[in-house]
Amino acid sequence: MNRDEILKTNKHYWDTYADLWFGTTALPDYGVHFVTENELHLFEDVSGKSILEICCGNGHSLKYLADRNAGELWGVDLSHKQLENAERYLS
Repeated sequence: MNRDEILKTNKHYWDTYADLWFGTTALPDYGVHFVTENELHLFEDVSGKSILEICCGNGHSLKYLADRNAGELWGVDLSHKQLENAERYLS
């Protein structure tokens, strides 16, 4: 598969199945049966910091960072459905 086919396949998957993943594996979780941000502290103090999340999905990790006083938050995703879900969740 070439790059364009991979992007098309990935975008189609997330546009189709985004709702099934709503709220899963978002911060503070890094995955199923995996250590969490509460244990790792990879972000440390985000107060006032500007953060860009690439592949922001449904916005749950952005909310997690906002709840920890992050300053300016930006999220991008290749899936329009994921961006719609994030906008609805974060409003």
